[in-house]
Amino acid sequence: MSHLETHLQLGELAAFQEVVRLWQERDARFQDLNFLRRRGGEDWLLRALDSHATQGLSPASLEERRRRFGSNRSARQPAPCSSG
Repeated sequence: MSHLETHLQLGELAAFQEVVRLWQERDARFQDLNFLRRRGGEDWLLRALDSHATQGLSPASLEERRRRFGSNRSARQPAPCSSG
């Protein structure tokens, strides 16, 4: 048992470990955000995606996007609803 574990009860240890995990994920997300900012932020991303902030995607580009990236539809069919 570690020194930390002896000072924390079981539930507290699990909560502490979760906080550490979330902090590590946060750090990774900020690295991505910092990368985006260095590249030029939202404007750079919109240009890279060939998109527009208010108008979205051009309908003329949809077929090319499907060809390059595939469909964004789920392969799974939704479960049937039960009525009753």
